Order: sequence, then C-alpha cells, then structure tokens
Amino acid sequence: MNRRDFLKLSSLASAIGFLAVSPLDNVLALPIETSISGKLYRGTADGKIYTSQNGGKSWQLQSKFPKGFAVLDIFPARDKQVYAHIGYKRVNFHLVLTRDGKSWISQPFKTTPRPAR
Repeated sequence: MNRRDFLKLSSLASAIGFLAVSPLDNVLALPIETSISGKLYRGTADGKIYTSQNGGKSWQLQSKFPKGFAVLDIFPARDKQVYAHIGYKRVNFHLVLTRDGKSWISQPFKTTPRPAR
C-alpha cells in the first residue's frame, strides 16, 4: 500500500466516522487463512498477506501493509473477488483485491439495519 492509498483510507475512516472496537487491542496469535478459487490466502497480525497455489507447501508475499495494520479476515464474495478486513488501531477497513491481483482498493462497509426491539 502506498502513501496515497493510506491517506485515502485514513480520510475515508475519518469521513464516515467509523470507529469500531477491534481485536487489535489483543495479540492476534494465529494467522487468518482461507481458500478462494483454489488459492490459499493467509493474513497476519503484522499486516502481511501471503498466497499459496500448491496447498500451503510454499507461500509468496502478496501484500504488505504499513506498520500498525493487521489483517483481521480474508473472505470471498459472490463475484469471486477477494476481500480483506484490515484493522488499524480502532479503525477497520474493507479492501478488495483488484482483478489483476496486484493491489487493493478501499471498499465501503455495507451496514445492515439492526432488528427492531
């Protein structure tokens, strides 16, 4: 993630005022791992995403986020795109991997209404 993308994410978080408590207050001991379209993705607490195309026998660094960022989740969408839930302090972001698999772009949170009490 370059400085420009970081600033876009920071301003996005400020603009929407989305401050959520995240697991970043605790130590994340285990990496997040998921399989999407036959490819393994592994996210770490130190902001790295690795990929494996051979069932986890070898891993390649796909992305490295700045210091202080953590990969909280990686998941597929119906459109077969790869999404990552990234945390920085108490701010969370959703990113989507571009179709070429080389960079991440910000994805707004989609909130669902809470049920009436």
